[in-house]
Amino acid sequence: MAITQLYTAVAGDAITAARWNNEFGNIYTNMVPLLNIYSTPNLKATFSAIGDGIVNDQDAVATAVATCYASGEELYWPDGTYLTTATIPNFHDVQHHGPGILKRGSDLFYVEPIDGQTNILYVATTGSTSNDGLSASQPLLTAQGAGDTLMKYRWNLGTWKFKFEAGTYASTTARWETKQFPTVRRVEFLGAPVATGTAPTTIFASPGGAAKTGFYVKHFQNIYIEDIKFTDYADIGTPVYNNGGTAIIADSYSVLSLKNVWVSNCDEGIHVSSFSYLFMEAGIVNTCAVGVIVIFHSRVSLGYLGSAADPLGITGTVVTNCSNTGIILQELCTGHTDYTYIDTCGVGLLVTVNSRSHSVGARFGLCSTAGVRVDFNSVWYDTSCTFTGNGTNIQPRSGGRVGSDSGAVDESVNFGPPVYKFDSSSTSTQSATPVTWFTYNFVANEFSRLESCFKLRLYGEVVGVANTKTIIVTLGAATLLTATIAAATTDYQIEVYFVNRTAATTKRLLTRILENGVAVTAANSSPSIDTTAALTLTVTHQVTNVADLHRPLMVELELLH
Repeated sequence: MAITQLYTAVAGDAITAARWNNEFGNIYTNMVPLLNIYSTPNLKATFSAIGDGIVNDQDAVATAVATCYASGEELYWPDGTYLTTATIPNFHDVQHHGPGILKRGSDLFYVEPIDGQTNILYVATTGSTSNDGLSASQPLLTAQGAGDTLMKYRWNLGTWKFKFEAGTYASTTARWETKQFPTVRRVEFLGAPVATGTAPTTIFASPGGAAKTGFYVKHFQNIYIEDIKFTDYADIGTPVYNNGGTAIIADSYSVLSLKNVWVSNCDEGIHVSSFSYLFMEAGIVNTCAVGVIVIFHSRVSLGYLGSAADPLGITGTVVTNCSNTGIILQELCTGHTDYTYIDTCGVGLLVTVNSRSHSVGARFGLCSTAGVRVDFNSVWYDTSCTFTGNGTNIQPRSGGRVGSDSGAVDESVNFGPPVYKFDSSSTSTQSATPVTWFTYNFVANEFSRLESCFKLRLYGEVVGVANTKTIIVTLGAATLLTATIAAATTDYQIEVYFVNRTAATTKRLLTRILENGVAVTAANSSPSIDTTAALTLTVTHQVTNVADLHRPLMVELELLH
């Protein structure tokens, strides 16, 4: 009996929806949708299904789904287990509700899953877009088809898993970027099970470079991928950074968890951005331009659940043969790269633009430019990391800083644009041999970029005028300036400008000496200094006559990049 008929039956007076709402506090508006749920076709009452898990309900379920698909009605599943033996056409195109369970072989499918219930959809290279995927015998064909199937369901509390059989899926991009999967649980994409640390047999491959992305999830997605290999997502076949080909993208508040996921021959391996989170356990990223990039307020945990005893991928994570950079944390990102083996990359780990990374037990080897580069006001913390055969092990520059095992930041390697260092030390000398006044350590490649430079200003005073005083400035093994302060001078200022003007070793050097009562002297030259190596800037001072005294007053050092 329809709710609008109730008043007539009870009181003999027709009642409108408006009167129901006025007299009973919007009962019509609030209750009709709920009551209509239970007025929809009923699998038992309407279609005579048995639901004992023993009798074959294939025909009853197929008829019920076909009827509701044609009418656009929902199908109610009373409590029971409904045995089926074959694909149900249009099964996922009908809205199902109720506590009932569909059984297919040993698989159970909950039409309206609640907490603690798990639904599995099967996918295989031998599958079909017309299959319902409810058993391994009737698999779906593509990852896109599996995910789109879940999108047809209402919000629920169940766990959803997609199980992929072994084989190579010539996969165009599987994208879910307009809305979230309708479950509060993470959605799992599972390849054919293999031992952790061994190559997956479930492979997603770009078909001839036609697909630029393997998986793309966006907007609050929470997905887990295990035992799947992604390969050949390189736009032109050969990996090139920022060229558009990416194995996996998680964007906009999404969570991406990976276990034994292998990635190879992609422009970018894994891309996580915009407040998203990456967990990676026991995976390998190989032969990409950039292995892993985490950008725009995102977080990362590589080598998740790894250990120092196993850094090569069984429980750790491997990033290798990435021509540009192995791992990038950029623009307000943070995270850990623990027990990660980073090998044969241009730069192993780049922490840049106000980001922070902590590496525990990581290994950096054979990275041509640097094992770790930290710059643009970023911080990298090192706990028990090892370095072998890198062009430079650790390269802080442009505001980058390095922290120790204790968590303290070593301010002595703070290279920023600009970095200003001031020293008012007043250690005097009466030595006739050189005494160190000031030192500063430049990392390798600190001045490799054109126009990078430093400005050094020295201030001092002289007590006693019996003879000259000498100030020497060296950079590595090269002498930049030997300043002889005249006997009559009481105080002075020295300026040294060092500029990288070419890509080769030749630099530009300008020096000025300003003495009290003495004409200014200036000189310029083009010294040959290899700034790809680590260099120490050193200032020494001495007197000619030990009866005199030289007193340093101030040092100013400014670095520009």
